[in-house]
Amino acid sequence: MSKGNNYSLDFSHIILLSFVLKWKYNITEKTRNNFLLFENNLNNLRTRELWIIFAENLR
Repeated sequence: MSKGNNYSLDFSHIILLSFVLKWKYNITEKTRNNFLLFENNLNNLRTRELWIIFAENLR
């Protein structure tokens, strides 16, 4: 009977661990997405600067 209790405890630990890992994975996924957005914004700024330089040269 004590073995059964230990098994159920291990099982609940496994479930808890999977939740924690999923939560951590979601957080890393969000930070990765934020970084990609940040990178996109930088690229947009760079292209805008290039267009401004191009327009200045046209004058």
